[in-house]
Amino acid sequence: MQGTLRQTKGDFVLIDSKWYKVLEPKYIPKEDNIAVEFETSPEDAGVIKFIKRAGAVVGKGASKTSGSYSSSGSSKDYGKNNTSIVRQVIFKGAIELVNGNKYPTIDAAMGDLKKLETYLLGD
Repeated sequence: MQGTLRQTKGDFVLIDSKWYKVLEPKYIPKEDNIAVEFETSPEDAGVIKFIKRAGAVVGKGASKTSGSYSSSGSSKDYGKNNTSIVRQVIFKGAIELVNGNKYPTIDAAMGDLKKLETYLLGD
């Protein structure tokens, strides 16, 4: 399967709009918002047993990063940072709710907590 890796948090990845647990987190690509190829476990579609960056292999002399970091501190970069922080907080909250037996799965908790994203970002 293919999708866009939106975010990573420990052993979990957000691909498109669904959270997955990764069996081998050391193989998770380090960048966010990149195309990935992955394969889920036949026993549990919420578990990824294989994941890699999709696309061409980086050749000799080519840049290994897909983008560059801006040091200008523009409001666009500030907004991306805020969004990332809010999503991390929401994901952490979902984990805590599942661990506290308030929700059966992270996806169920994330579904309810995602409603807070718009409120917290002030959109």
